[in-house]
Parts: sequence; structure tokens; C-alpha cells
Amino acid sequence: MKGISFVTNAKGEKVGLMIDLKDHDKVINEYIEDLFDLIDINFRKNEETFSWDETRKNLKEKGIID
Repeated sequence: MKGISFVTNAKGEKVGLMIDLKDHDKVINEYIEDLFDLIDINFRKNEETFSWDETRKNLKEKGIID
């Protein structure tokens, strides 16, 4: 693939990847954003959840929405 090269060790095993950011900057940024989203989801998976009705009621009580 254009702009992508593998780094190999003395045994010829692939141990790294070099990516030309000029060719792949947008894709890499999207991937990193997705990765951070997945980390955040995993971190929050045990948090308490609230129904939309309960959330809407709380926002109305706080005057954030009408």
C-alpha cells in the first residue's frame, strides 16, 4: 500500500509500521478518535445509567431545558 512500510527485525519478522502522514493523516486521525471513544466506553461501562425521561425531568428542574 502506498505510504505504508513495515519495519522488520534481524529475523525478518514484522515488528513495526511506518506510515506516511501525508497520505494517511485523515484515516489515522479518525482511527485515533474511534480508539479514544472505545477507551471511554470501556471506562464508563459500569457507570449508573438513567432513562431519557429521568434525564429530561432533571434537566427541566435545573432550568437547562424547557
